Amino acid sequence: MDKNSYKILLIDDHPLILSGIISEIQKLSDFEKIETASTLSEARRKISTENFDIIIVDLSLPDGNGLDFLKSERNKNKEIKLSILTMHRDWNFLDEARRLSLNGFLIKDQSSVAIASSIIKILNNENIFPEHVPVLIQNDSEGTKDHQDKFESLSEREKEVLSLLIEGFLNKEIAEKLNISIRTVEAHRSNLMKKLQTKNSIELGKFREYLIP
Repeated sequence: MDKNSYKILLIDDHPLILSGIISEIQKLSDFEKIETASTLSEARRKISTENFDIIIVDLSLPDGNGLDFLKSERNKNKEIKLSILTMHRDWNFLDEARRLSLNGFLIKDQSSVAIASSIIKILNNENIFPEHVPVLIQNDSEGTKDHQDKFESLSEREKEVLSLLIEGFLNKEIAEKLNISIRTVEAHRSNLMKKLQTKNSIELGKFREYLIP
């Protein structure tokens, strides 16, 4: 396939991130089409009328989960290139991405240049995954019970905040979603780390499995 015929779909609800990536991609090569979507429903509409060569999606979007979305797309099309774009360096998410036979797991804290370069590599049949991802879960039965007990000690509001933190939302975004103040979010975050005995927000990811209904 001529590289100039590639069609790309970027799904993320952060316009600044999208614009930076698009700018760098266009410097590296010309493409037939670069489309964006801020929700999964918008993405589905575009996919229904266009055959994309690669779809890159954020883990957490206003109307759904990026991994579930890509799982569905992989089931429909075994050839398309699929990649996650996320703030997370979480072993759970990375392991799931590999299990779903995705082609990439791109971290947002990289530069737009690095992300754009990784997208080109994926289109050229390379799989791109982080080399250094903290292994957050090495559970035995005792450790699992301990985590569950800690999780059950949380209030319902703390569980809501935990879920959003794990999905990569910033304090300001959580405050807006839950209609509370940023200071209240910060207080919940501090309480979560004390109750769950975690050193940082990344380690909160080990409690993701308990949030699944």
